[in-house]
This record gives sequence, structure tokens and C-alpha cells, in this order.
Amino acid sequence: MLVLEAIVFLRHLKTLTMGKGQLGGPFFQALSECPLLTALTVNDASLGSGIQEATIKHGGLRELHIFKCRALRISVRCSQLQILSLRRTGMAHVSLNCPQLLELDFQSCHKLSDNAIRQAATACPLLAKLDMSSCSCVTDETLRDIGNSCPSLSALDASNCPNISFEVCVTLGSVYHVFDILHIVISRKIPDTYFWFWGSDMQSVKLPMLVDLRLLSCEGITSASMVAIAYSRLLEALQLDNCSLLTSVSLDLPHLKNMSLVHLRKFAELNLRSPVLSYIKVSRCSVLHRVSITSTTLQKLVLQKQESLSSLSLQCHNLIDVDLSDCESLTNAICEVFSDGGGCPKLRSLILDNCESLSIVELNSSSLVCLSLAGCRSMTCLRLSCPNLQHVNLDGCDHLKNAAFCPVGLESLNLGICPKLSILCIEAPNMSIMELKGCGVLSEASINCPRLTSLDASFCRAACG
Repeated sequence: MLVLEAIVFLRHLKTLTMGKGQLGGPFFQALSECPLLTALTVNDASLGSGIQEATIKHGGLRELHIFKCRALRISVRCSQLQILSLRRTGMAHVSLNCPQLLELDFQSCHKLSDNAIRQAATACPLLAKLDMSSCSCVTDETLRDIGNSCPSLSALDASNCPNISFEVCVTLGSVYHVFDILHIVISRKIPDTYFWFWGSDMQSVKLPMLVDLRLLSCEGITSASMVAIAYSRLLEALQLDNCSLLTSVSLDLPHLKNMSLVHLRKFAELNLRSPVLSYIKVSRCSVLHRVSITSTTLQKLVLQKQESLSSLSLQCHNLIDVDLSDCESLTNAICEVFSDGGGCPKLRSLILDNCESLSIVELNSSSLVCLSLAGCRSMTCLRLSCPNLQHVNLDGCDHLKNAAFCPVGLESLNLGICPKLSILCIEAPNMSIMELKGCGVLSEASINCPRLTSLDASFCRAACG
């Protein structure tokens, strides 16, 4: 009652938020006393009175958010409404008369029937974004009707809708070309036959307008599915996490910017070409052994703990940072990738920590500034020709016997942590401090460091320079 009395004196109100309690017909009728109201939010309230329909009618409302409320029926009649969210609201039926509606959110409206969702969405011809995630009753027929009635639909979230198939979503996109963002996150299996169907008729099943595709926990996604995805030439973001049957990905997508490949138990090979790729996440892919990436935009690449990775090919002309820590299967051939002419001309930082299969590391790079080889216990030979190299980490390189730094930009160097070092060659014009203490088996040393001011060669048997 206090709210109703207050509204009469708030004719200039533009935004109103209500919560808890019972909001019946008189409250919503009183909203007409606020002609300037453009945004209304109602949280955790009971709407309507018993079996009566909760009717919201306002000529100027632009945004309406009804969150976690309870009602038997809701009717929204707002001629200027553009955004409507009924997220987590328990209702059996909803009626919409909102000709200007652009965004509609039904997320987790478990009581809404398939028919109710269909009627509501198809009544909004300008609809651009629709969220029906976790509405378990939604069917293929509803998706098909929405595609027919909403030609401007560009974003669809149909996550966790167990009664829909990927095939119908393909039909929607291929016939009407309407999905700029297709968000299908379905925990159930999607039969691979759907993707063969997708790729079998290239004239009718392409998705040329697709920008964002998310396929999380889709056990039916396999390498054959990539044929269909490859037709989406405008794709900018692709997420394939937890697709347990996916064994390889080979894609050439000119607009792809972001990609995620996480927890793929059978994923063994990645071949990706995209000039604008700026971010890629690869994690928990235990059998991944081959990676090939071509991009002119990618600046950072992290492939940590890919235990089976043995082959890496990069054509990334702006790549600056690479982290391959704990890639136990990397071979000596990896050095060619990061040397001059190997496809990464601007590389500045390279981390190869705990790459225990490396025995000979030979790098010739004019751009490399930082190098870490910590924990490379099998490395016996190190040859660096990196004139701009300023930092090198050799902690745990216990078996290093032969080392050449010619030339390097290092100002200081501690090789006392390499007890088996026997042959050393250094050409470092900026070197001022060198620590060789503890190199007890060092028998041959060639040192060309004109600025050297401090040298500790205690316990070294011989030093020649």
C-alpha cells in the first residue's frame, strides 16, 4: 500500500527496483502513473493474485527484468520494450505483445511449456537475442518456428536443452542465415551423423554468418564435425572444451580470433590457420602430439604440460612469448622453430622448462631476449647465437657439458650450477660478471668479454682465454 501511494507522487521516476513480497494487479496498474519509467526490475517476488494473470502494461518501458519470481501467468504489453528478462521465474504461461523487443531471456524457466516459449518468441519479429538455456522442454519444432518468425535473430543460447538436436540449429542457420552467435552447449551426445548431414549439402547447410560457436561437453563431436565448422568463414570464436571423442582439428578460418581446447582426452593433432588469431587456450590434452598454427596476430602461445607434444610448427610473425613448460616429448628439432627463419621472427621470450627430452639445444635468434631451460636435465650441449639475449635460466641443467654463447647480450652469467660443464665458449660484449665457481671439470674455456670486471673461476682445473 505504501508503494502504491508513493508511486502517485513519483511521476518523474525513470528506474524502479522492487523485491520480495507480493506484487498484485494494483501495483502494475499504478505503473501507468509513471509515464517516464523506462526500466523496471523485480526480484524474488510473487506476482499476481492467485489464479489471476500478472499483467504489465506500460507505453514507455524499455527494459523489464523479472528475476526469480513466482506467477501462474504473466502478460507483458509494452509497445516500446526492447529488453525482457524472465530468468529463473516460475510461471506456466507467458504472453507477449512487445513489437519492438530485441532481447528475450527465458533462462531456467523450468515450468514454461514448449508451446509457451514458442508463442512468446515468435510474437517478437525484431528479436535479435534469445536465451532459452536450461529450458528442458524446448523442442526442434520450436527452434524451427522461431527461425521462421525472427529473421534478425543473431544470438541464441540453447544450453542444456536435452530435446533439441544440432541438426535443426543447422537448418535454422543455413536457411535463414540469421545466427551471428550460435551458443549450443549441450551435455548430451550429438550424433556425428548430424554433422555429416551438415556437410553433405553445401548449398543448403552452410552457416556463413556464424560468429561465435560454443560446443561444450558434446561427446558426439569428432574430427568429421570440423568439415561443417570450416564452412563458417566469419567465425571469430570457437570453443570445443570437453569434447571427449575429438581426435583432431584442421581449420582455415580467416576471422577466427579466439579458440579454446580444454580437456580433450583423445585430441592428438591441431592444424589451425587464421591471420587474426589473438588467443588460443590448449590445456589438459594428454595425447596431443602435433600442433601447427599460422597467424599474423598471435603474440602469446602457452602449451604447458602437453606431455605428448613432439611436433610444433609455427608461422606466427608477431609471436612474442612462448611457454612450453613440461612438454616432456619435445625433441631437439624444436630449436629450428624458434631460430631465425623458423616462423617466429619477433620472438622475445621462450620457456622450455622441464622439457626432459631435449639433449642438444641450438638457437640462432636475433630477437630472443629471455630464455629459460630450467630443469632440462638431459641437455648436454647448449649453443646460443642470440645477440640480444639478456636473461638465461639454467637451473637444474645438471648434465650440461658443452656450452657456447657466441654472441649474446648477457651482462652476467652463472654457470656454477652446471657441475659437469667441461667446454665453454663465450662472446659477450656487455658481460661484466661471470660465475664459474664449482665447474670442477671445466677443462677448456674461451672467453671474449671486453667489459668483464668480475670472474670467479675457483676450483676450475683449467681456463683458457
